[in-house]
Amino acid sequence: MTTATNTFEGGTNGTAVSTGNSGGASGTAFSYIDGPPKYSSLRAAHGNLSMLIDTVDGGIAGLAMSGSGTRWLRACVWSTSWSESFSLMYAEMTSGSYFSLELGLSSMALRHYNGTSTTDIATGTVAPATSQWIRVEMQCASDASGSAQARLFNSVDSTTASDSISGSRSQTSTTWTQASWRFTAEADTWFDDVGWSDTDWLGPATASASLPPRPMVTGLRQAVHRAAFI
Repeated sequence: MTTATNTFEGGTNGTAVSTGNSGGASGTAFSYIDGPPKYSSLRAAHGNLSMLIDTVDGGIAGLAMSGSGTRWLRACVWSTSWSESFSLMYAEMTSGSYFSLELGLSSMALRHYNGTSTTDIATGTVAPATSQWIRVEMQCASDASGSAQARLFNSVDSTTASDSISGSRSQTSTTWTQASWRFTAEADTWFDDVGWSDTDWLGPATASASLPPRPMVTGLRQAVHRAAFI
């Protein structure tokens, strides 16, 4: 199992995010930065800091990926407007192909670039919420099937998707290079709790949301006491 995540909690407000300062308390250091994006304390989905990609500098932050198979990506995002449709989360492959998740005024969309052309392989029906934290997740495969899924959560810590879409597009079987988060739009956009996994959906970023409910055990007091430590 491999998981790479970044919470931005190890940064300093107003400082540019870099490959050198993005590890430590933040989690996995970014392997690629462009723009650059900045650490921001103005708002955060969890904790005290997030990553701001503004309309002046734009920005890209990438976490290295390798190997083949299925990958799952996540981001918590905040913006006042999704009125222009831009892809904000990418799963990139060595062939030059990629999957991306796009947010627009009325829905999300899954896009695929095969090295020659880009096409929408699935489009949702629910508008992404604005001026609040939301969560987006994407699943995609590097094999020839080119299958992908995406989920929108208009409540950032919910386990029930507001919308879910899937699609596919044939591609040359290849390997992964990078998961990246980026935005170039008419409104500043904040990112938090970004990451990828080769095992399963990452789900909500809060520790309490990811823990399973404690089992209820009936019987002797001693048995109940022991069950709490199972």
